Amino acid sequence: MTEISDILFYFAAGLSLLGVIAHEIAGAPKAPPFLMACRIGWRAGDDEPVSICRMAAVWISVCSRGHGYERRICRARHRSRHVWQSSPVANTGTVPLDTHRDTWRTGNVLHGASVVSKPATDWTFDGAWPYAPKWFETPEGRLHYVDEGPGDGPPIVFVHGNPTWSYLYRRFIKAVTGWGFRAIAMDHLGFGRSDKPTGTDDYAIPRHADRCEALLESLDLENATLVVQDWGGPIGLTWAARHPERVSGLFVLNTFFQRPVSEVPLPAILKAFRAPVIGEFLVKGGHAFVKGFLFQAGLNDPASLTETDKAAYLAPHPTWSSRSGVLAFPRQIPSGPKGLVSDFVAAEGAKLEVAFANKPVKIVWPMKDVAFSVETLDGMWLKAFPHAQVTRVEDAGHFIQEDAPEIVIPELMDFIGGTHLPSDGSR
Repeated sequence: MTEISDILFYFAAGLSLLGVIAHEIAGAPKAPPFLMACRIGWRAGDDEPVSICRMAAVWISVCSRGHGYERRICRARHRSRHVWQSSPVANTGTVPLDTHRDTWRTGNVLHGASVVSKPATDWTFDGAWPYAPKWFETPEGRLHYVDEGPGDGPPIVFVHGNPTWSYLYRRFIKAVTGWGFRAIAMDHLGFGRSDKPTGTDDYAIPRHADRCEALLESLDLENATLVVQDWGGPIGLTWAARHPERVSGLFVLNTFFQRPVSEVPLPAILKAFRAPVIGEFLVKGGHAFVKGFLFQAGLNDPASLTETDKAAYLAPHPTWSSRSGVLAFPRQIPSGPKGLVSDFVAAEGAKLEVAFANKPVKIVWPMKDVAFSVETLDGMWLKAFPHAQVTRVEDAGHFIQEDAPEIVIPELMDFIGGTHLPSDGSR
C-alpha cells in the first residue's frame, strides 16, 4: 500500500511540474515568496510527511527561479541524435561545427542549417580545472578525459558517479600528480565534456561499463589503482573485474557492486525521479539532481561548495536535453535482487571478489550518506572483502570528495604509497 508520505510527495511534485510549466509560459524570474521561504536543506532518506513537503518546496523553488538558459528549455527544438556536445577547442571565439557527425558544440544552437555563435564556456573555471582535455571515440559518442602527471608514473584512475564529472576529483588529481603519479579521470557519456546523446539505451549501465573499459584498455595501463564512487563503482570496477592483471589495488568510496539480497525501499524523491513525466520535469527541466541533491542533500556541509564549484557542476548540462544521462541513472537503481543492473553487478562483482581476494582494498565510507547506508558497507562490501581496510568518516555526506577531501586524500595517498612505493618507505 502506498505510504502517505509518497502520496504527499507526488502531490507536491505535481505542483512543481505545474510550476515549471507556468514559469515557461510567464518567464517569471522568482518563485512566490512563500515558496522561497521554504527553500531549506533536506535529506532524501527522510520519509516524514512534513519533510517531503519541504523537499517538494525546494524543487518548486529551484524550478521557478530561472537562470536564463532554463527559461528556454521547453522551447528548444533539436533535430540531431546528439543534441549537445562539449567543445574540445579553445575556450574563446566561435566554436566550429563538427562535420563528421550531426552534433553541435558548446556555445552553439541549432537553427536549421546554421550555427549561432555564443561565448564558449571557460572550462578552466578560474583555474580550478587547469587540465587539458583529451578525447576517446566510441560508437555512441566521444568521451572526455584528462591524463595528467608523468606518463611513466603509476596510474591512478578516478571514476565519478551521478550527476558529477571528473571535476569532482580536481583536488585528488593535483595531489597525486604532485607525488609523481599519473592521474586519469574520465567523464561518462552524458556528463562533463563528453557527448550527450538523447537515446536512453546509450546510458544503460553495461554500456557505460563497456565504454569505460574500452577507454582504459586503449591507454594500456599497468599497476593501476582504481578510485570509484557512486555509479563509478559498477562502471569502473567492471574494468578491474575483467582485467585484474592491470589493477594493483582498489580504493572504494561509497558505492555498490553486489546484487541486493532483498527488496530495496527507495526514498520518495527517487521514486519521483523514476516516475514518467514528473521525473523529466524535475531532473531535465528543473535540474533538480544537481541543484537539489548535489548542492544540498548530498553534502553534509552545502556551504563547502563555492560559486565557482557550482558553476563547474552546472556547465555540462545547460539544456533540457543535455540532462538525459543524469535522469537515466536514478531510473536504473536496482530496487531488488532481479533486473538488468542487479544481474549485471552480480556477475561482474563475483569476478571481482575472486580476483581481488588477496589484493589491497581500501574502503572510505561517509556515515551521513543519504544514498548508501552503512548497511551497504557492512552487509555487502565487508562480506565480499573481509580483508579490506576501512575508514568511516562521520561528518561527510554522499559527495565525500567535496565534504571531506582533507580526510580522503591522505587516506588515498597512504594507500597508493603502500601499494606502489618501496617497502623501505623511500620515494
